[in-house]
Amino acid sequence: MNNVTRWDIVVKLTHWIVALLFLANYFVTHAGSITHQWIGYTLVGVVVVRLLWGCVAKPPARLSSFLPSVPKAIKHVLEVIQTRTDEHQGHNPAGAIMIWCMWCGVPGAVGLL
Repeated sequence: MNNVTRWDIVVKLTHWIVALLFLANYFVTHAGSITHQWIGYTLVGVVVVRLLWGCVAKPPARLSSFLPSVPKAIKHVLEVIQTRTDEHQGHNPAGAIMIWCMWCGVPGAVGLL
């Protein structure tokens, strides 16, 4: 693949903030503590910021660039198995499903869904 995806600063920041806050909440805080709760609410806020950014950002960060599709994901996985290559700018179809599941899972884990 010749084109290298360069994610914008909002995508990079939201990615790493979510990752670090999740790890802090899982390994450092005590379940149910005030700190644990506020980290959870902050995680939801960061995910909302990312989703809002995805409505106005340019591809590949734009949400419409990687809408989830089970048939496309299955086709993609079969192609990767056959060709041993993955030629996608941004998230591939299988990765798109994973990303959307995570975005729904964070608010769900906080109990907002």
